[in-house]
Amino acid sequence: MAGAMAAGSGAVPALFTRDAGTLALVSGGVWLFVVLTQPINSMAFVWDGVLFGAGGFEYACYQMAASCIPAVAVMLLLAGTGAPPPAAALAGVWAGLSTVMLLRWLLIWLPYQAGAGPFAQMFPAKAARGGR
Repeated sequence: MAGAMAAGSGAVPALFTRDAGTLALVSGGVWLFVVLTQPINSMAFVWDGVLFGAGGFEYACYQMAASCIPAVAVMLLLAGTGAPPPAAALAGVWAGLSTVMLLRWLLIWLPYQAGAGPFAQMFPAKAARGGR
């Protein structure tokens, strides 16, 4: 997906807007950031599937909430307060979204590795040893 997005960097944003200011923001580095974060998004989506397959729907609610709190902090920190320049605000939003995705991935992958939480029934021997 990242490769396809990189190859379409000139055409894809124009499918969504004709606004010259928006296209300038996107071509000014935001698109590259979006392309580079696609592997993180892919890992989050894959591990969502593993979590849901293990029946971890309640855990998904908690890990999503836990992922969003630092993401909002990142957005506020990078975008600042008041009326930041559009480029800074957009960078803050994308950095926050990337934070959500990275934390979603890690908060599913780590219990899976430990055989804990919603994954304990998949690895009973690992859970009995305390995740070792």
